[in-house]
Amino acid sequence: MWSTVSTCWAQKANGEMESHPRIFNNKSDKPWSACALIFAIPIIASIVIVMTNPNYSSAPAGVARESPIGSDFVQEWIGGHIVASGQSSRLYDDRWTRELQHDPSLLGFRWDEREYYPMVYPPFYYWLVSPLSRLSLPTAATIWCLLNAIAFSTGLAMLANHLRERLGNWIWFVALGGIFQPLLLSLSMGQKSGFLLLILAASLVLIQRGQKLSSGVVFGLIVFKPHLGLVIGLTMLLKRQYRFAFAAMLPVAAATGISIGMGSEVCRGFWQVGIGAVSYTDNAGYSLAEAHNLWGACKLAIPDSASSFRIVVGLLLGMLIVGSLGSCLRGKIEARSDKFSLQFSAMILATILLSPHFFTYDLSILLLPMLLVGSSLAPTVAAYRKVRKLEYAGQSSAQGWVIGIAFVSAGLFATLAITTGISFSVALLCVWLWLLSRELNPRSKTIDSQTDRDAYAEKSSGFCRRKTIAATTAPANGPAR
Repeated sequence: MWSTVSTCWAQKANGEMESHPRIFNNKSDKPWSACALIFAIPIIASIVIVMTNPNYSSAPAGVARESPIGSDFVQEWIGGHIVASGQSSRLYDDRWTRELQHDPSLLGFRWDEREYYPMVYPPFYYWLVSPLSRLSLPTAATIWCLLNAIAFSTGLAMLANHLRERLGNWIWFVALGGIFQPLLLSLSMGQKSGFLLLILAASLVLIQRGQKLSSGVVFGLIVFKPHLGLVIGLTMLLKRQYRFAFAAMLPVAAATGISIGMGSEVCRGFWQVGIGAVSYTDNAGYSLAEAHNLWGACKLAIPDSASSFRIVVGLLLGMLIVGSLGSCLRGKIEARSDKFSLQFSAMILATILLSPHFFTYDLSILLLPMLLVGSSLAPTVAAYRKVRKLEYAGQSSAQGWVIGIAFVSAGLFATLAITTGISFSVALLCVWLWLLSRELNPRSKTIDSQTDRDAYAEKSSGFCRRKTIAATTAPANGPAR
């Protein structure tokens, strides 16, 4: 396929990006069969996990389990039980909720008394999941795993359908997302990453279709993990995407209203949880090796004895991340352009890095920038007229390597961090964000000679150089355009 491509993504002189017509059919021959496979794999994975993973298996009543059935889902189930029993005011009482999580008469089994999952989500969230607490924990955990898998499947299939014209026959590779290690970890641990991926994917697809209000409403559903909505929400507001920002506040307002309706005591309890978010990493059992955010990386690399130095380093690195994101977002936001896909990817990377809490299972949302950036790398270049940024000829190839390393090594990041004391995941994400900023804001350099253009085309084969501009030389039958 590479040898049949005649042009790549083009950039007009005013900075907008568009696609030139290609001389090959860029659509998959069977897009719907590919989407069906993509949809099926996470669901099949969830069924296998429920049937084989120790987190979903029963144990003799006299034997203490290492973790509860459903793993982390136990805190949702207990929280829902508290709300359903009319005791919402005690939802954030750590001592009491710890006792409930280890009550054999309630759970039906015993597990490690040293482990505990604190209540950290907004009150309305426990109200939403409270119907599951009316079921036994094994049944509720199985349903939760399947719901998470369906969310993964829907998000991936939606992205595949949205990107099918760019991916062409490469659409089949989206199915590999169903075996991404953080995705499988999220399913086995009873996490919510599938819902996060679906919310972000649906928000992107809707806004690129011009439906900003619908996109904003869907994005606002991320309010159950409010810290993950701050970077994108504030960025869209600052870039004057007012319809998106206003619509995103509607679910936030609804969630706030439900929480207030649950009582002032529960709201005060959640407020205390929010205030303590900064020191959340100091809690016993918190794994810095599993924390793939900037602050977790700083705490892992710099000992407590140098806490002041760590704060300074963290602030400086945070400013660099914000600066790189700002570089990616220069100019007016054109939500329906191909360029916005790369900008949205940059916002997701910045969200991960600046989040106060981000574990391995949440890295499932990396599938979104992987697919968005990867789809822009699918075509390659065979002919040019004028090209910018010769010194960054290998930049697209570098992004391809970053995507490949992140996909293959996601399950090894924690082990490497424990061994070396360095969070390689954070370093990799910082490099990726920097590459995106360079890609979206090239320094102009024009190739004029045919020899240089041919050499550049040969050097760039393998990935698309998207930063091209229309011809500015005069055609044979008319003046220059």
